[in-house]
Amino acid sequence: MSSPLSFTSSSVPGQDGNSALAPLLAPLESLPGVSTARAKLLGRIAGGRRVMDLLFCLPESITDRRLRPTLAQLRPDTIATVTGVVQDIRSPAPRTRQPWRVIIDDATGVLEVAFFSPWQAKQVVKGESISQPRPPPPPAVAGDHR
Repeated sequence: MSSPLSFTSSSVPGQDGNSALAPLLAPLESLPGVSTARAKLLGRIAGGRRVMDLLFCLPESITDRRLRPTLAQLRPDTIATVTGVVQDIRSPAPRTRQPWRVIIDDATGVLEVAFFSPWQAKQVVKGESISQPRPPPPPAVAGDHR
């Protein structure tokens, strides 16, 4: 059983490949920079192996990162991107799975940012300005008294 948007070469006018739909019906491997392995992954995501399948694969959600409040304006349960100057960088104790802690300040408040990737933490330089997305905090767990 085929989907309503299913086309085969026999159902498309100009079966010789000169049809206006031919580029849409082409395999994903025909796209520049798409290898066979990558086409296989894209096909799994898109639910098909054709360029048209990828075009109809729409995002499930988006995150709007345009909100850029000062640190003093931050509110719980709000996704925002904050900007501040790095005041301090604290590396974790050796052989622990603790994150790197970076303290940023924007003249209205102070925020501690946790970096779980050492590579990311090492990109931060004391005294430089950085922008950091701030996801809402995780929901409180029973018995959690923060």
